[in-house]
Amino acid sequence: PTQGEDYFLCRNGKLFPYTAKIREPLLIVTGDLPPAPSRIRNIEDKESLLKNIYEMANVLTSNSFYRAQFKQLCYNPQHEFELIPSMGRQTILIGNGKHLEEKLSQLEIAYAQGISYMDPARYSQLDLRYKNRIIATKRQ
Repeated sequence: PTQGEDYFLCRNGKLFPYTAKIREPLLIVTGDLPPAPSRIRNIEDKESLLKNIYEMANVLTSNSFYRAQFKQLCYNPQHEFELIPSMGRQTILIGNGKHLEEKLSQLEIAYAQGISYMDPARYSQLDLRYKNRIIATKRQ
């Protein structure tokens, strides 16, 4: 978060304070996030942004392909979500997070049918915000 301390959001929806003792590979969420709540410790009790992040993280970590492909979720200044892949230098713009499974399924098919055969370093961004369409922006 931009203010306050870092925190963990557990798979069961509970919030925990950050500790450096955890060494597991985790999905990292960055950006203009709300600060950790001081009293409420369950995601069901918090505002929609944290709940949206929680739901997207569950989608990303429940699928082995997505879990291997994406290591960071970023909430950008335009209030849209971007995925940062573990390999490559492009960002994947997913918008507000709605229909994430459909968008990621479409991306997985595109990777299998062509993107993996092209040089991914040629593109700075893949835009998944539109239905049945992936817009690739060439790196300048």
